[in-house]
Amino acid sequence: MKKSATERAVAAVGHRWIGGFRTRGYKTGLTYPHSSKRQQARYARQIAAGTAADEECWRMTVAVGTKIRMEGERQRYTVTASDERYVLMWKPFNARRTYLYTIADLERGVRGRCNLIFGPAADFNTLEGAAENLRMLQTGEQDVTYRNPLPLTDSEIAQLRPVV
Repeated sequence: MKKSATERAVAAVGHRWIGGFRTRGYKTGLTYPHSSKRQQARYARQIAAGTAADEECWRMTVAVGTKIRMEGERQRYTVTASDERYVLMWKPFNARRTYLYTIADLERGVRGRCNLIFGPAADFNTLEGAAENLRMLQTGEQDVTYRNPLPLTDSEIAQLRPVV
């Protein structure tokens, strides 16, 4: 029996939740690493024009591995998971041999840490941990903190939103 393109990609990568734009039957909503910004922009234009084959199957998110520069910080953050609302990012903190993470909430226009008392449920610097934290954000088990969030600037939002 011949496998679909999605099944072949899943078999090659080994994880269902890695990747770019969403395809039929692929319910995770993350983007494939091989989808370029040009492809994402083309799909966004097709959706806006109403010429996309299935509007629901082209969910636009930030590609995993994208580097995002936040204002006032020297080192760029690496995206490990994203959907239409949340973008999970981390950067190394070499002095302590650990990492720093942030969650961007595009709906509220803020970024910050998670609101759990003892920190996030899983590591943000691994794809498995980021997928677990994204699932918890989507289900409402955790959220971006309301105590000390930083507002997203226009340049940060431009980096986090796909070009239409």
